[in-house]
Amino acid sequence: MKWRISKNRPGNGRLKWLFFISMVNVLIVSEPQEIFGQRSWTLNISIGDAWCFNMPLVIEQYGFEKIKLTARYKTESFKLPVYYSWKIGTAVENAGWELELTHLKIILTNKPPEIQEFRVSHGYNYLTINRSMDLDLLILRYGAGIIISHPESTVRNMAYDTGQGFLKRGYHISGVGLQIAAEKRFTIYKDLFFGMEIKAAAAIARVGIAEGHALVPQAGFHGLLGLGYTFN
Repeated sequence: MKWRISKNRPGNGRLKWLFFISMVNVLIVSEPQEIFGQRSWTLNISIGDAWCFNMPLVIEQYGFEKIKLTARYKTESFKLPVYYSWKIGTAVENAGWELELTHLKIILTNKPPEIQEFRVSHGYNYLTINRSMDLDLLILRYGAGIIISHPESTVRNMAYDTGQGFLKRGYHISGVGLQIAAEKRFTIYKDLFFGMEIKAAAAIARVGIAEGHALVPQAGFHGLLGLGYTFN
């Protein structure tokens, strides 16, 4: 008598269904953070200051020769509108993503005779998407994004019209920027915290002037102090 071994034993089917039902039961009964990690959201608002490197500045005005110089900038970070930064972020365990806006002002200080005024002082604004990593002692982040500028200038006695751009308010998407930063947080009460941050940032932007444009690279170090809250 020959014995045949079935490849599809009844017991195998039962085992498959038992395994499937067990996994569904784990997914239903377990807390989401036990499976995927706990997600948190953070809102952070800071003020601060920046130190800008001397950078090349090239101004092209139609019908005139180019103006080229090594630009020195001041930031006037504590004069209205002040320097500020806000971040909205979400994280699972020790890694997350953030949307950040940093409002930086740059004002040219070494003006040649052709330039009566050159400033991007309602914002040489960095709008970045950041990757953040919580290393317990510090939070490290790096990000990239766009530059939203609000230039104000008078070159060869011709003033730039600031009633242009987004909603006719003088704002333009003008370039791209990068940053890397480290932040130390101190708990104030429960999920409220105080943050100290230092960052290095660099960008290049093309902004408008009367009858032309200017190529305005920027780089420097930033120091920030702020408050934040974490929603778990």
